[in-house]
Amino acid sequence: MPFKVQFNIYEPGKSAPLLTTQDRTLARVEYRDRCNKQGCALTRLQQLVEPVEPLTNAERYLYLVYTVRHLQRQYFSHGRDPEIFKQALAQEKALDNWNTRNRFHLQGHPKFTPDDPKAFAFFEVCEKWREKWKAYFAYKKSRDADPAVVKERSKECRDYEKQIDAYIRENIGLL
Repeated sequence: MPFKVQFNIYEPGKSAPLLTTQDRTLARVEYRDRCNKQGCALTRLQQLVEPVEPLTNAERYLYLVYTVRHLQRQYFSHGRDPEIFKQALAQEKALDNWNTRNRFHLQGHPKFTPDDPKAFAFFEVCEKWREKWKAYFAYKKSRDADPAVVKERSKECRDYEKQIDAYIRENIGLL
């Protein structure tokens, strides 16, 4: 497994984890058990992902996309901290540069066949998501932005994010 995931389960009001494990099945069972007893709103699950070297290019790309999504979630759910915003922008720029380099390479090699079709499809979804994401924010900031169109574009971005999150969850091993 190219990624090491540590699952930390916290009880309500506690700062130290009740359970720390790298076993996904145990973490899932314990977390669901705590949710059933205390309620999911009270029980907290933290998943820490660490890459294990050496990584292939597809795995590095997956980790970069995971980092971008993780920082975006952190920024929007934890009070819009400017430090997290700077980190997220830096990672988004790295992702955009990676997408640009790969697209340039692919355009120069029209007979390219991917070794892993699922990973290539993931790259294409991420590339479309970034394009839609930029277009959404550019339109949202414009003076004559129609709320219905903003809502529609936001939904498109969220649909791409759901696909990306499902792929990340499956390939990294998150709950």
